[in-house]
Amino acid sequence: MDSAETELIRWFQENPKASLGQVKKLFKTWCNAFVLEPNVLAWTSSGYSYERSLVKRVEPFFDILILKWTPGAKAPYHDHASRGCLQVVLNGKLHEKRLGVSGEPAIQSTLTPETSPSFMNNSLGIHSISNPTNTNVFSIHLYAPCKHQTKFFI
Repeated sequence: MDSAETELIRWFQENPKASLGQVKKLFKTWCNAFVLEPNVLAWTSSGYSYERSLVKRVEPFFDILILKWTPGAKAPYHDHASRGCLQVVLNGKLHEKRLGVSGEPAIQSTLTPETSPSFMNNSLGIHSISNPTNTNVFSIHLYAPCKHQTKFFI
């Protein structure tokens, strides 16, 4: 276990209400140390046009997954685990559209650039993510707590 991972676990154990900025920084440090080896990952279909692979589960705190977004891939609007989701794009860009809690029109539409951590949870609403590029894009996601079953809104 590396120091960034140890610090992430410590954050979830000791500081459940600590600053989001601090956990974003810890997760970015972990992602920077991550070595992408797509040929050895156990890819599973999402049922949509992207694939997922579980990289790490630290019970009961979080799951870390890597997602592979093929050109034009899109995740429909969906919810998140109770403590939310941190995301870091490893290469390229992903497009995110957010809807408010009661489903009002898009309140935010952004391109998430490479290495910039973003955060989403249900108190902020739901969101959809897509790959607007013509190349595969990889992103790492931390879902807290672990074993969340995502609900999709099509």
